[in-house]
Amino acid sequence: MKIYSINSLLKNNINFSARPEQLNNDNIEEYLRKNRVSLSQTSNDLLVINDRANKEKSGLIHLKRAINEQKELKKLGNIENPFDIITQFESTDSLIQRIFASQKIESSGLIGNIADEDCSLKAVYRKGSNFYSDGVRNSTFTNKIQIPELDIQAIGGFGGNESTKLFEEIFTTFMSDDTQLLSQSLNASYKIKNKYFKFVNMQLNEINEMYSLPQKIQERAPIIGVVPKVQRVSKQQQAIKYVYADYNDYCNTFIHKGIHPIASSYVKKIKQTQNNMNLIEPYLSNRDCVYVNKIITEMKKIASPLVEDYIKLLSSVANNGEIIAKSYKSITGNGNISSIMKLLKTAFLIS
Repeated sequence: MKIYSINSLLKNNINFSARPEQLNNDNIEEYLRKNRVSLSQTSNDLLVINDRANKEKSGLIHLKRAINEQKELKKLGNIENPFDIITQFESTDSLIQRIFASQKIESSGLIGNIADEDCSLKAVYRKGSNFYSDGVRNSTFTNKIQIPELDIQAIGGFGGNESTKLFEEIFTTFMSDDTQLLSQSLNASYKIKNKYFKFVNMQLNEINEMYSLPQKIQERAPIIGVVPKVQRVSKQQQAIKYVYADYNDYCNTFIHKGIHPIASSYVKKIKQTQNNMNLIEPYLSNRDCVYVNKIITEMKKIASPLVEDYIKLLSSVANNGEIIAKSYKSITGNGNISSIMKLLKTAFLIS
């Protein structure tokens, strides 16, 4: 083997970087003679090796962290945190279903079977949704919340400033635009709800008072009492049908197509951001993971009082709506049609 002096090596810039399969006892001298050492290339090679080693170490740390989290979840039986804002919002499904159920009451009543419709009652008891939102700010309930999607190209291969910047932008929009939209919508919803249920309570009292003491005395008269009873029952049934129609308008306009889509998108944005974090977490450094998780925690903290207010709103609507539905079912079912028909026939024969 030919031996080169140090001066010769420096002069010729011999490069010792090579793939193992290229070198053997027969060609190593020729290889060393023809190749030159580049200190900058050697330095770059060391940087690449160091970078790969750090990434591999980081990957092992993330893997260990993921395994530990899975073990902890297994110990808990994968039970969701009942105090988590996303879990709390899922309880609104049952409230929405209760509202839907209160809107599906059907009853024929006397109108169309025995008595004719009195259109003059419509002006008193049928107001429409615009009546309750008139003068209330932010009552249009336009949903402008954008759910974040994980754009791999925008992130730039995961990790680093681009990743954290994406979550920063999501948080900034969430904190300013989205939170303001939900807050304003909730304020409008409460004003409309208070106005509506205050008015409908007055209407229900008026409908119940139609069956006053003098009216009861008239209806108790043998045979002839059936006529004032039909008049009274038909009037009550028409009035409550208009009230019930307004209730359906209120729910459809201000709940199902109003505040609920906005609140749902608001919470879904938190959930989707958390899901995006779970997908990108293996590619983030521990420092970035802590930073992004802090953003998500702050989002939940900001959302918590608003979601709680929304749950209270839905609960109030569901409870009051069931009272309206019960009144509607009771009044429209008042007076058996077949028995009233018999009484009418008897009265006709006697007359």
